[in-house]
Amino acid sequence: KKGLLHITLAMVRIEGEEGVEEAKKLMRDLKPELSQLLADKTKATIKIENLKSFGQRVVYANVTAAHEETFWKFANLVRTSLDNASDLVKSSNSFDYVPHLTLAKVSRPVARERRSKYIPTSYYQEFEDLRFGEQRLDNLQLCVIDSSTRYDGFYNTLASLQFS
Repeated sequence: KKGLLHITLAMVRIEGEEGVEEAKKLMRDLKPELSQLLADKTKATIKIENLKSFGQRVVYANVTAAHEETFWKFANLVRTSLDNASDLVKSSNSFDYVPHLTLAKVSRPVARERRSKYIPTSYYQEFEDLRFGEQRLDNLQLCVIDSSTRYDGFYNTLASLQFS
């Protein structure tokens, strides 16, 4: 879908309105430390390059940091905050974290229609070494993953932090 490009730091299960409020507070509490961490814009940049796949079901661009320490501190601050939250806000990550930008994946309806849940490597092989560019880490969104999206095509969000 157009407008859904993002880098996932964690998948979160939120229970009820109390959980939503706790998650919003968690985001507010993270802002000062994340803002300070990203203050040096030269260290707050990621590179998006090289196509890979997760089990031929998801095609993604690899994300590497211009400054590894800054990126991993950013990601780990968010993930640790979620790990330390109550049972109303729980990280549901079951895989090792691989920073990536999803470009294509086969949805269940498309898999049924195509009679295959896989994306053949031949579809993207010639672009595997492509460099897409760089992006500054300038926001953090707590997104709702469902079928509806905002006016601009991005996920509906419960909370959003902007870093200048």
